Amino acid sequence: MSEPLHISREDLSAGSHITWNAFVGFLASANYENLTEIQRAAFLVFCYESEVQNGGHMQYFENLGLNRLAETANALRTMHAECFADVLVNASRQRSSRNRVPIQSSAEYALQAQQEELSEFDSSFHKCKTELIKLLEQFMKKNLDSFIRIVD
Repeated sequence: MSEPLHISREDLSAGSHITWNAFVGFLASANYENLTEIQRAAFLVFCYESEVQNGGHMQYFENLGLNRLAETANALRTMHAECFADVLVNASRQRSSRNRVPIQSSAEYALQAQQEELSEFDSSFHKCKTELIKLLEQFMKKNLDSFIRIVD
């Protein structure tokens, strides 16, 4: 089990961003195998949101594959992010509909991105009513003790 990060009350007084930054730091340094169920849900949703925001579903699948797809979709649903879960599942169906050769270089990646059929799912991701990062923030606040311990 990954132990929550400790933050002093004094540090928290610097602003509300301190809690979010600590949460992101916790997730960025986490070893998936050592996480609790709640921590894993946040980790998976954070990874999905970050990868899609950075390079779309193509980047998400290139970097993370399909191994934790069902678990990620369930984590999204746990956070009441059904729209995002549906987009992910549909994008994964499209992605797995044909065999793909692993991309070996940035030039291959750029060429593949031009031909990629996942852009419609990137658009659908951004059309979901609520921002995923807001739902993740709500989840963090609801389960704060799993990620951050406030100490004197």
